[in-house]
Amino acid sequence: GGRRLLYCQLCGSAWRYMRVKCPFCCSEDQKKLKFKAEEKSPYRIDLCEQCGRYIKTIDERRTGGDRGDIIPTAEDLASFYLDIVAENEGYVRSWFFPPAANEPHAREETTTVQ
Repeated sequence: GGRRLLYCQLCGSAWRYMRVKCPFCCSEDQKKLKFKAEEKSPYRIDLCEQCGRYIKTIDERRTGGDRGDIIPTAEDLASFYLDIVAENEGYVRSWFFPPAANEPHAREETTTVQ
């Protein structure tokens, strides 16, 4: 278990969010929420088949230590290859979260870079 945090690269805000919910269309349909990750990488992409958007995630449990020093912009660049994977599969990256994404829910220890 853990928690999920969303970070906004535009304003630097961070907030807790539900683990199994699309931050863009608010879908909670587990059949439409997918993810792709390499076995040992801390990075993954969370994909929503309902709205066609994706978000990149850093699983802090896989980083090998305390990652309280995460710099979202640097992590975004380090995981650029995931943008290519998602876009090649037809998903679109969104830079803005709707107001519903500010809901204070969570139970996963991952950091989401937007």
